[in-house]
Amino acid sequence: MKQLGNQDAGFIYAETHNTPMHISGLGIYDQSTAPGGRLGHKDIIQYVQDRMHFAPIFRQKLVEVPFGIDKPYWIDDPDFDIEFHIRHIALPHPGDWRQLCILISRINSRPLDFNRPLWEAYIIEGLDNVSGLPKDSFAILVKVHHSAVDGASGQGVFGALHDLTPEAKPQTPKTPMLADRNPTNVELFSRSIGNNVSRSIGQTKSFFKEAPGILKTALKLYRGREDSGGKLKVPKTRFNSAISPHRVFEGTHFSLEDVKQVKDAVGKGTTVNDVMLCTVAGAMRKYLKHHEELPKESLTAMLPQDIRTESDRKEFGNKVGGLFAELHTNIEDPIKRLLAIHHSTAAAKKTAQEMNTAAVVQNFTGGFLNPYLGKALNRVLQSTRLIERLGPFGANTVITNVPGPNFPLYHAGAKMVAYWGLPPLMDCLGLGHAVFSYCGRISLSVTACRDSMPDPQFYIQCCDESLIEIIAAAKLLETPKKNTRRTASAKASSAKASKKRLAKSSPTVTQEVLNSISRDVNEVAEDTASLANDEGNEDSSNNPEQAAPKKRRVSRRKSTAHKETATNTDEADNTEKQS
Repeated sequence: MKQLGNQDAGFIYAETHNTPMHISGLGIYDQSTAPGGRLGHKDIIQYVQDRMHFAPIFRQKLVEVPFGIDKPYWIDDPDFDIEFHIRHIALPHPGDWRQLCILISRINSRPLDFNRPLWEAYIIEGLDNVSGLPKDSFAILVKVHHSAVDGASGQGVFGALHDLTPEAKPQTPKTPMLADRNPTNVELFSRSIGNNVSRSIGQTKSFFKEAPGILKTALKLYRGREDSGGKLKVPKTRFNSAISPHRVFEGTHFSLEDVKQVKDAVGKGTTVNDVMLCTVAGAMRKYLKHHEELPKESLTAMLPQDIRTESDRKEFGNKVGGLFAELHTNIEDPIKRLLAIHHSTAAAKKTAQEMNTAAVVQNFTGGFLNPYLGKALNRVLQSTRLIERLGPFGANTVITNVPGPNFPLYHAGAKMVAYWGLPPLMDCLGLGHAVFSYCGRISLSVTACRDSMPDPQFYIQCCDESLIEIIAAAKLLETPKKNTRRTASAKASSAKASKKRLAKSSPTVTQEVLNSISRDVNEVAEDTASLANDEGNEDSSNNPEQAAPKKRRVSRRKSTAHKETATNTDEADNTEKQS
């Protein structure tokens, strides 16, 4: 039996019908790589059961302390039934991507059953008309409550459900897995007395120790200082109001190599994460501008940050902080926006370092109150819509980035071909993005309240167009000198080609005329080469008038060459007529 931490308990208190606090992941699999080329429902159940000991949360359920006087506990469920947690469904005909997104949205909208271990998995068949997928592919949607995992510890669950090769071998535990008995109320009461006393003392000491750093950071965000990376009060959009229980989901993917090329072309320390933030910023800008709702001020994103140390790297639960960085949606130019985002994320990291984030998260996040007070406070905030009236605070959206492996993974022998994440939503934060890299691709998914985003297909189209614009702008980052040399070479080549075409199409032109044209061609080549050198010097001296005389001389020589050619050609025609 293990008690939840403050941050873990906070996600339990935040759970309502409108705000289910689970994290979801959608994987697509090619079953042709599995033994025999086919997988059945029982095969997947057996595969998961053989690996449950790698992630204890699969068997752990929540036990509440009576009257909510202390935080709840995890115990191994004595009545665990794996077939309740793994369900098998199929898309109706024709089984396309849009139908899959609608199904995922509906399943993701439903809260988990708190009387059982807080996870579910759905095997989804019938993806017959989803473009780009191998034949007979299937999907698996996994839902796990945020009180059990965060983005980093969720990788442990992800790893437990996958192998590095198609040859899946049984992974039986070295020792038998034993279930806990349900604790009595007397046991829970007795534990709560000592816990409340020790927790109160610890939180009081931590408050006085961390208060200066917390206050300093809060003031920087409140004043919106540039060196803070973000700001406390952010502009309100359609995504920053009370949310409904309904969700929408959409996803796309990009080439990791394309994103890296943008990073390398722009330079100045930009990262792959900066490029993806710029992509989301461009998409939000396009979407809100289309609906004539784009604020003049920059929107801000909350970026979850893993704060684990090496000693607790393998622990489940939550140890996650957050950065607040401006997305600079008020900047139209994609490269300028990218550089501004890079500056904001760097400043946000520095701001987070000034405060002991780990101590703040573990002592002062949602679970520092007992469950009774925590749930009551959450109900009051939702019923009065106080956060919506006073907010939004800190962020307009959430963008989580989890790096995946650059090698293929297999589930029961079936190769994973794609993966998308689905973060939870809450009031005033009704839009979430998840970025995941895997095997040379980056997937980007969006989850939103259906009331605020009734057109998720259009939003994901904005995401695609945003990255295309960034890539195109990055390709234009070439030096003027290279462009000038290319232009000079092209002019000389064009002049020589004109000479050949003229000789071939005009057999009556005399050798004297061709020699004259040849001389002019050589002069044009020399002048264009000289012009290239002058323009190179012009860039360093910033004197735009130096190249003008050369341009005029080239233009006059071109005109003289054409006139002489026309005169000589007329003379040749007259000679032919006389003869």
